[in-house]
Amino acid sequence: EVLGVAPAVWLAHWERDPRAAVRAWCEQHDHWIAEMLVALGPLADRPVPVHDLHAHATPASMHELALVLSEQPQFARRPRWAGRCADTGPWNRLHETAAGPIDTVATRLASRLAEIVRLALPDRPGRSGTGWLAQGALTLGRNEGLGWVEMARGLLVHHVVLDGEGSAARVASCRVLAPTEWNFHPDGAVAALLERFPSQPTDADRRDIGVLVAAYDPCVPFEIDGARIKETSHA
Repeated sequence: EVLGVAPAVWLAHWERDPRAAVRAWCEQHDHWIAEMLVALGPLADRPVPVHDLHAHATPASMHELALVLSEQPQFARRPRWAGRCADTGPWNRLHETAAGPIDTVATRLASRLAEIVRLALPDRPGRSGTGWLAQGALTLGRNEGLGWVEMARGLLVHHVVLDGEGSAARVASCRVLAPTEWNFHPDGAVAALLERFPSQPTDADRRDIGVLVAAYDPCVPFEIDGARIKETSHA
């Protein structure tokens, strides 16, 4: 009912060309998600910066991430990977097989729908069902470990250090690196796109901003308000 065609057919179209799949779906189907994307107008096709976060691609890179988390306590607040901001979400899973880029507001938002379709389809290792989302864990030292999972909003990482042994052990350090910190970094993709809107947004701007933020899913309530800029009085 949502897709207008068999899920496997819709997903195959998406994997061949995400942009074309979204465009065709919006033209042929009147579901409210499609209507929302159409209402976005030019914003729907606006390219977004693409710095995919694949820190979990190899054990070596996860060891590197664990080292940074251990040595830099503030890293989780404003993380960078390979010296730059990165983003994470349904559009850049390790198992992603889309032939075309998922690099617009519309395709980023639609990638959430594509993921629901994948999770609902029968299991295919690394393609759909329970085999779609990657996860893992590493033992880094005697009382230190790191676990990660591709969850709804992107890559979630937990780094834990214990003090003591057995039942007497206590948590000495626990750092959580959530998708929000990557996607809503002050120098990240969402921040760059928000800078293009006027400081006093119109109702249409507020709608577009809301959809943009929803595409990246901050996991917290948010309000859209005009910028409050105070200038020092001068001649």
